[in-house]
Parts: sequence; structure tokens; C-alpha cells
Amino acid sequence: MLGIKKNDLVSFLIFNKYRKMRKTVILILGIFILASCGNTGNKSNDTEPLKSLGSDKDEHGCINSAGYTWSIIKQECIRVWETGNRLNPIDEKETTSAFVVFNADKSKLELFLPNAKSTVILPLLDKGNYGTAKYMYNENNLALTIDGVVKYRFVK
Repeated sequence: MLGIKKNDLVSFLIFNKYRKMRKTVILILGIFILASCGNTGNKSNDTEPLKSLGSDKDEHGCINSAGYTWSIIKQECIRVWETGNRLNPIDEKETTSAFVVFNADKSKLELFLPNAKSTVILPLLDKGNYGTAKYMYNENNLALTIDGVVKYRFVK
């Protein structure tokens, strides 16, 4: 028979039969080993405990993660984009808006400026003009001037 012995043929058939099974077993074991290496769990003791949502209240009780901040003028927690007037930056490189919130009788306003640690209160100077030496807000042209330069303006 073509020079192939019966025992060689049987060995060849058995080897090929289990060859696919061996590859599958090796593949499954490899995946299992790799997956178990990545699952180390959190065994570190220096991590902070997880905070629950809404647990980030400030000294006034405003929940910052929900967008609330304390307003001196309103004496309550507000969302500036809901309560105030948005002023967009004149400089196109700037992307963060400022907000203006008036008190009930419009005798003063509160400025919420981007990246400022606190708000700025501007008194009414004359009809439609609020300001200090550094900040001026004109209610007629809806512009905020800082150090004599128009930095923000209301855009519909």
C-alpha cells in the first residue's frame, strides 16, 4: 500500500483528530490566564471611599455636582444658567461664559465670572450702569467691561 504502514496511518489519523482539540484547549487556557491576571481587585488601602451623589454640598448647602452655587444677591442656591443672564466672551479663544444675576429691585447685580474664586457685587451707579473701578456692566448694550476693555456681551 504505497509504502505506508498501518501503524503509521493510525498514528497520523489519531494525531490529526486531537490536534484541533489541543489548539482549542490551549486557546481557552491562554484566555483564562490572561483574564485572571487583569483582575487584581482593589487591594489598596490608600483609596478614598466612594461618595454618594449629592453629597458634595458646600458651606451653604448648595449641591455643586447638580450645578448649584450660592448667590449672595439672591441668598439662595441657584443655577446661574437658569437664573442669570449669560454673557459670552468677546475673545473667540475663550469658551466659558460669564453670568449676571440681579437682585429683586435691580439696585445691584452679582457677576459670576469663569475661573473666579468668588462672585463680584456691582452697585447701580445710574440708569442701567453698574460698576466698580475694575468692572462695569451696561444694561443698555448688555456688555461687561473689565479694566476698560469689553470682555463679555449678551448674544441672543
